[in-house]
Amino acid sequence: MAFRSDHFLSFGGRVSWVFYVLLVILVVALALRLNGINWDQGFAFHPDERDIYMRSGCMYELLTDSPGANDCGYLRGEPDAQPGLPGIGTLFDKDRSPLNPHWFPLGSILIYVMVFFRSIVELFTDINSLDMRYVGRPLSALADVGTVAMVFLLGRKLYGNGVGLLAAGFTALAVIHIQNSHFFRPETFSVLFTLASFWAMWRMLERKRLLDSAILGLLLGLAIAPKISLLPILAPLFLVYWYRVLDEVEGRWSEITPELVQRIFNHAILAGVIAAGVFFISAPYAILDIAAFVGDLGAQTRMARNAGLWPFTIQYVDTPAFIYQIQQSSVWGLGLPLGIVAWASIPFTAAVAAFSKTTRRADLFLLAWVVPGFIFLETFEVHFLRYVFPLMPIMIIMGSRMLLWLVSAYRPLQVHLVYQRFDPARFLPGFAIAMVVFVVAATGFYALAFQKVYAEDHPAVTASEWINENVPRGTAIVSDNHWDEYVPNLYSYNVWQFPVYDADTPEKMNTLAGKLASSEYVVFYSSRPYTSAARDPERFPFSNQYYQGLFNGRLGYELDREFTNYPELFGVAFRHDAIGRAGLERPTALNPGHNPYIGLDLGYADDNAVGYDHPRVLLFKNTAHLTEGVIRIGLQANQPASEGRSVELLLSPEDLISQQEGGTFSDIVDRDSWTNKMPVLAWLLVVELIYIVALPFTMFIFRPLPDRGIILARIFGLLAVSYIAWIAVSLGLMDFSRSAVYLGVLVLAGLSAVTIALRWKEIKEFLTEHWRLLLFGEALFLVAFLGFVLLRYANPDLWHPFRGGEKPMELAYLSAVVRSTTLPPFDPWFAGGLLNYYYWGYFVISGIIRVTGILPTTAFNLAVPMFFALTITGAYTLVYNLAEGVRQRRAAGRVISVPGVGVLSPMRFGDEPTHWRKWVWNPVGAGVTAGLFTAVAGNLDGMVQMVQNSWHKAVDGTPFPAFDFWRSSRMLPSMENFDPNPIAFWVPDRIPGISDVSFHITEFPFFTFLFADLHAHMMVIPFTLLVIGLGLNMVVGLKDGGWLWTVVSSVALALGLGSLWVVNSWDFPSYLILTLGLLSLAVYFTNGDRTEKLALLGVLAVGVVAVSILAFLPFHQAYETFNSGLDVSKWRTPVDRFLGIHGLFLFVIASFLLYQARSTLKELVWSFGVRDYQVTVQGIAWMRVCVAAVGLAAVFFAAAGFWNVTLLMVFLILVGIVAWNIFASKNDERAYEVVPLFLLSLALFIGIGVDLVRVEGDIGRMNTFFKYYLEIWVLLSIVSAYMLWHLGASGFLRQNIGLRSGVWMVVLAVLIGSSLVYTALGSRARVTDRFTDGPSTLDGMAYMAAALHQEQEQPIELKWDQEAIEWVQDNVTGSPVILEAHLSQYRWGARFANYTGLPTVVGWPWHQIQQRTAYSYAVTDRAQDVREMYETTNEKRALDLLRRYQVKYVVVGDLERITYSGNGLEKFETLGQKVFENQGTAIYEARWN
Repeated sequence: MAFRSDHFLSFGGRVSWVFYVLLVILVVALALRLNGINWDQGFAFHPDERDIYMRSGCMYELLTDSPGANDCGYLRGEPDAQPGLPGIGTLFDKDRSPLNPHWFPLGSILIYVMVFFRSIVELFTDINSLDMRYVGRPLSALADVGTVAMVFLLGRKLYGNGVGLLAAGFTALAVIHIQNSHFFRPETFSVLFTLASFWAMWRMLERKRLLDSAILGLLLGLAIAPKISLLPILAPLFLVYWYRVLDEVEGRWSEITPELVQRIFNHAILAGVIAAGVFFISAPYAILDIAAFVGDLGAQTRMARNAGLWPFTIQYVDTPAFIYQIQQSSVWGLGLPLGIVAWASIPFTAAVAAFSKTTRRADLFLLAWVVPGFIFLETFEVHFLRYVFPLMPIMIIMGSRMLLWLVSAYRPLQVHLVYQRFDPARFLPGFAIAMVVFVVAATGFYALAFQKVYAEDHPAVTASEWINENVPRGTAIVSDNHWDEYVPNLYSYNVWQFPVYDADTPEKMNTLAGKLASSEYVVFYSSRPYTSAARDPERFPFSNQYYQGLFNGRLGYELDREFTNYPELFGVAFRHDAIGRAGLERPTALNPGHNPYIGLDLGYADDNAVGYDHPRVLLFKNTAHLTEGVIRIGLQANQPASEGRSVELLLSPEDLISQQEGGTFSDIVDRDSWTNKMPVLAWLLVVELIYIVALPFTMFIFRPLPDRGIILARIFGLLAVSYIAWIAVSLGLMDFSRSAVYLGVLVLAGLSAVTIALRWKEIKEFLTEHWRLLLFGEALFLVAFLGFVLLRYANPDLWHPFRGGEKPMELAYLSAVVRSTTLPPFDPWFAGGLLNYYYWGYFVISGIIRVTGILPTTAFNLAVPMFFALTITGAYTLVYNLAEGVRQRRAAGRVISVPGVGVLSPMRFGDEPTHWRKWVWNPVGAGVTAGLFTAVAGNLDGMVQMVQNSWHKAVDGTPFPAFDFWRSSRMLPSMENFDPNPIAFWVPDRIPGISDVSFHITEFPFFTFLFADLHAHMMVIPFTLLVIGLGLNMVVGLKDGGWLWTVVSSVALALGLGSLWVVNSWDFPSYLILTLGLLSLAVYFTNGDRTEKLALLGVLAVGVVAVSILAFLPFHQAYETFNSGLDVSKWRTPVDRFLGIHGLFLFVIASFLLYQARSTLKELVWSFGVRDYQVTVQGIAWMRVCVAAVGLAAVFFAAAGFWNVTLLMVFLILVGIVAWNIFASKNDERAYEVVPLFLLSLALFIGIGVDLVRVEGDIGRMNTFFKYYLEIWVLLSIVSAYMLWHLGASGFLRQNIGLRSGVWMVVLAVLIGSSLVYTALGSRARVTDRFTDGPSTLDGMAYMAAALHQEQEQPIELKWDQEAIEWVQDNVTGSPVILEAHLSQYRWGARFANYTGLPTVVGWPWHQIQQRTAYSYAVTDRAQDVREMYETTNEKRALDLLRRYQVKYVVVGDLERITYSGNGLEKFETLGQKVFENQGTAIYEARWN
């Protein structure tokens, strides 16, 4: 039923049901927003709102020339301000004008509006500044009701009435809107006009008039007037004007002309000019007093960028980007159901935009506001909930659209009656409707529950009333509300405010102790003080100790009562809790308050969400009345940090028993066996056995590749055998032993046997034809392995007091994995704990040790050469396959078959290469080059050292110094964080007087192998090459692979990808991207339409990623990750240093890209400037846009000072051009040619990423830079080796070498020679850099026999420890705990754990803290306990600690005597039984267990 109407909401002259529904929504919205506008009873608990009222009041008094106006508030600092209405001259004088607010954090228009309404109200009655809340808050409420209406209009315009109404309803009920409507702040006004601007943008797009751009400018100006923080609005603004350009040419990009773009750009300029004019009118002194405006704006920006810069932002220190705001806005801002819908709508809308053209424009338009806006906001470290408020209405629109799409997207099939009855889809609409109803009901319930906040008195007012009624006047009270709001009306009490944010000093604590002793109560307005202190424990160590003591009762105070006003309806309360987040003990109130029937404990709520209108006010009572001295001791008490706190990452009781009873060293290793007399041979035999067993099955997997994977079989075999053994042990099917490894070999042998049975003829033919290729690969492996064995033989020492690296840790972990009976392995540096480390590389080595019985100290020096040889051969085979694949397909393309004649001779194109060129530029040579580039070459610092030393020798006669092999791994010096210019807005400003220094490690693979730390970043390199090979295999083979091959190859790829996480988790994210990219390429080259390809890609991507994680699920279930987020990097890489590291590779790559893109670059330039220029490049208009976009980004980063990022973006442009041409060519070799470009793109993006972000919790960006620059090296070395071959094989170098070719070859030769300088001189320097001049051997422990070590300036002969360590290895049964001296990292501490693998109480502290970040207090406690066990003379206390850690053996050697003073060591003579003793070291066995 409808009737005629001419109202502007009549929708075409007829008032429909939509109007009535909208009217109801608006009325409900207004009621919810006007209810309780006096929620703070006039105490103005919102500081910004209070500031606006006070400033507007002072301005009004100045304008009306009230008595004492110049002494009002901010005017006391403005003596030149003239009272009364200003004249023209005074108006434009920033110092004299009474209209200058001298305050620009928020828009001046808010103050002017209050002054205007104050002048009207004063006509009828007197009113003070704070009473203007009766005007300001209703205005804010009306603005937000306008937002509800705009949400409807915008939703209706983009998606229809249903979406508009549902979104308007959600917005009306959204608590974040209701709450912000109760504050007179800029957010509600900005959001209203922002939505109006979006409506105007769409109107401009529809009507395309200059007037519409003018209206848009007006609304944009009003949007930025209340608060100039709407930079992200430029994204949708740019998008709609680009839509406008496309509309003019009906979507034909090729018809876009500069004149058209200029005309549309002029419309945008008009909008911008009008917006600027409106802003100037609303805030004229932002221009007239521009210094103050820029200063305030800069201060606000610095505040937002740097958590902790101002006290009230300390609460955001180390809050995770993105996750924190999503969680807070979902739980507290929207309510969980609507919050989930709103955030889920972002990927949903993106997916719909990708797959459907119907609403793509609208979808991208909304995403252009939400996505860049959210990313921009998350560049700030401070995460006020109000920051994301402007995004909420648009997300609600998208969420409403998603819900209604679910209702309408699935319909029961109508074709057949049977389907109507039995089709499961018939239930989906009902389910979707139920979901909509539930979200609406839940949001409405939360909104109504929130009204209780405004229906009852503010908690601070309630607390004040109780104190005034029950506490005698003059009582001393400590108020803990520094930089916070306050409990009002306590003027009759002796109140002292604890200055928590002042520097944490003993003097501050002494004053606090005195106040606590003399006071009866401690009152907290909100949770901000104790949660803030907990976020920055290094800054507030004493204050955190105070809060711990206060909340657990140690200081004599107990929680008397708390005053709360949680949102509540029908007995269901939405409760927040900050105490848990602060890590404090939850006290029980002496006088509990109201308890709801159902209390939903939703965790920590942001201070913005609860701190103003319903904080949790706590009142602690002094019940014990401790003396000041006792309280002072309580404040300074250094109690065990872990007391009362859980310590995780411990072995289960069953696993602990199994680990301690198993792993007897003498059962695993036989010193006198032939394998320890000929360890190299034994090691090779096992590796070759695994290789042979894996070869047939690997050849089936890699059958699309030219070499069938005969080289990668060795890496794959080690992975497969180790995985089978590992999963069998992890699932509890068997203990870790030789049998587990044999099981892996047998399973892999079975798979190969099946492969031989099914593919014998194919395998035989290939090996018969390519036996030389197999033999060469084997020879390459043996040469690389044995060559590096000689290097380790010359310097096998597994420790060095200055350049020992982390070999002790790696040997400890390796030995512990070897000894472990169950998995995860036990931690040798944290007795009773599991090894919370990516230990899988050590497990691979441990399998070989278990089979051969080789000493771990020898196996360590064999594992390094093995990984070196695997890296060389892995890189070799990758580039060989790329080059041979291109060569074969090009050769096949030249073959012509004529019916009745047969196959003609290959056609010749241009100059055929000579014989020597074929020999030099062949795929095998390309592969060898790849091996050399990846694992043998060094960076250019070796040559730089030679040049520098030669120069100094020649110029000033300085003696030629020894080559510094270490320097090349530190090509970037330690750098302080830079002070960003305004363009680099995302980088935190440098705080004056405070520098943040980052170390930089620039390791490259040859240094890694030469230095020989058996670290995860070394062991993972062959497995990354395997993943690249498996990905390449999918790209070239998926099209014709068949389902069986696809499944097997996908599982192999998933296994390889998953192994990266457990070998070195740093590599998993990058190679996950690589895997998904290569799978996308593989699917692209298959047959089928777009839908089929997308479905196939979805199945492959989800399947591979899921299997990669599920296959290693036992590891993930036990492993705990800390600091896995990202932070903004505050350091930049100098371009010259980047070129010094990767110069050789970049020269080759640049040559290739410029050569391949030369004609396209020419066409790009000439087609833009020359009319009617004939182009041959397909889609050159799109290419031009893409190049321009990346070019603009490059210019932007250059202007921001990131020159290295700019350089890499230039490379990306060239990569894109070459890739564009390859895809357009339709050549058979495209699949092989595009993979190197993808690898190069990934390397470039990683390089860009390292300059922009770092891993959270890193030491500066040291590890981020170190780990990912190694990845870049591997990728660039492979790509450059392939591209070098391509240049040589494609005619880049002419047969008659001219000037150009000659110069290029000379430069290449110089760069290669410079890169090999380090290989030669660094190897010689490293070989001579030994602890002692001991014998050449492979035993990494042999150096101890003659080593003399200084510890705390006292000598220690290590031979005594060596004898004791060997005794422990040969005589101790199982893997019991051993107690030894604890020292800081990189020293001689934990030497028994390192060389025996037995667990000690605590090892190197820093590494344990990194691996147990959340439980780091336990590391500190253990260090203290070790000292106490050695130093105490109280035998009972010592026994308690020894039993606590289940210590069975105690070491008392020279190191212990030096480290621990006193007579405490003598007690072990009576407490234990001495089982070993020499001149320096004694070992005691427990008699206390």
